Amino acid sequence: MLSRTSFKDQNGEDVNIEGLKAKYKNQFTTVTFGFGSCKELCPTINTNISKLSNDFPNAGNIIISVNKEENTVAGRERYINTLRDEYGIDTKKVTILFPKNMEQVAKMQESLGAIVNREAMRSHGDVIALYAPGGRLLDHTKGMQNYGNISGMFAPHISGANIGK
Repeated sequence: MLSRTSFKDQNGEDVNIEGLKAKYKNQFTTVTFGFGSCKELCPTINTNISKLSNDFPNAGNIIISVNKEENTVAGRERYINTLRDEYGIDTKKVTILFPKNMEQVAKMQESLGAIVNREAMRSHGDVIALYAPGGRLLDHTKGMQNYGNISGMFAPHISGANIGK
């Protein structure tokens, strides 16, 4: 999914997709889409991403920004600070991607069942996807505002030795 477009990371560096795949190849990994300045669902979604990374510390987490205003140096910095300071997301552990092509990201979201407002480039389908080690899509769900949906999706795949380490 990620190879459909190019990204900058939270440090402003171009992302090598093959390097990113290698980083996460041996762990379960979530991919979700974030919007740092919305006031509707985003606060709940960001809180749930933080809970998820705390409850499943061995899982990798990738957040893809879907706000074109965040694709500047100042915008990236604001978004990262918001995730860290307001939601307690460990921005050194989580990979945050800022797409160079917002249309490609809209297509990625739609492939997971989201409805995208292309004019604003905002998703109206709060989607999270879970990938197995090696990159195979295991599951995806809408309803990021309900933590039970997210942890319920995770629990059957990540259990025993993977939990709490």
